[in-house]
Amino acid sequence: MNYSDMMNRTWLLLFFVFLISCSGKNKFPSFVTEKIPAEKVDVKGSLQKAIFDSSRYSLQNSRIQKQMDNLMITLGLFQSKNDDFKLDNFEIQWEQFHQVGNDKTMNSVNTKNWFQINGILLQLTGEAKYAEELEKLIYTGLPGNSLQVNNWITPYIYTKYVDHIHVNLFIPSEINYEHSLHGKVRIWQETGYTQSGDMQIHFSMEKKRYIELFVRIPDWAEGASVVVRNVKYLTHPSEYCKIAREWSEGDKVEIHFPMEHAPAYIQAGY
Repeated sequence: MNYSDMMNRTWLLLFFVFLISCSGKNKFPSFVTEKIPAEKVDVKGSLQKAIFDSSRYSLQNSRIQKQMDNLMITLGLFQSKNDDFKLDNFEIQWEQFHQVGNDKTMNSVNTKNWFQINGILLQLTGEAKYAEELEKLIYTGLPGNSLQVNNWITPYIYTKYVDHIHVNLFIPSEINYEHSLHGKVRIWQETGYTQSGDMQIHFSMEKKRYIELFVRIPDWAEGASVVVRNVKYLTHPSEYCKIAREWSEGDKVEIHFPMEHAPAYIQAGY
């Protein structure tokens, strides 16, 4: 092979590498964590923390409603897998609405839309702030009867991707699933979240298995404590505390949130 042929092949190889890298950048975004079907989550008790109060709603200005309408248009682009969907644009729109939206902008339609938007963004990004908004809606009221509300909330208590488990909402409940390396895994919560701030996450399994557990630390929970087998894990408000280890039958995570710093809508929960 002469020098000219070698250079041509090199440039051709570089061109294909460029095409692959570009196609990766433009790839339609997929979920990094996914909700669990409601029928696969066993919830202990009711999830209805507050009754939706339509009297709190006052007519919002057209600018705020326009922001919500834009969010729903973008959500529609995602749901239809339209190439015009851009995740960073969706997040910017979310931030703009989050800064000006409040309970008084949340009629029943906007409340349902906001819940759906935050659920999708949680699955797309795995960021704690979206789970935080879901929790706020639970404690300030969702429109609908108990069955409807339970069906909305239950799939987001935990989300998962393979053996990465996110604990998003602190509600007595359990999940059972088959580990990627085989063997049944059971994970469940015992929680006194709104009273004491003390919680435990328990593990039961047929074989010792590696699982990455992500525990959401609320944005107000400065000084939160997360402990496994006397090992204390680093926590940051508005983030997930990651615990990556091999788990055994009977293992548990001990969690404490300083409830004196919790917002009023959580302290008023039961």
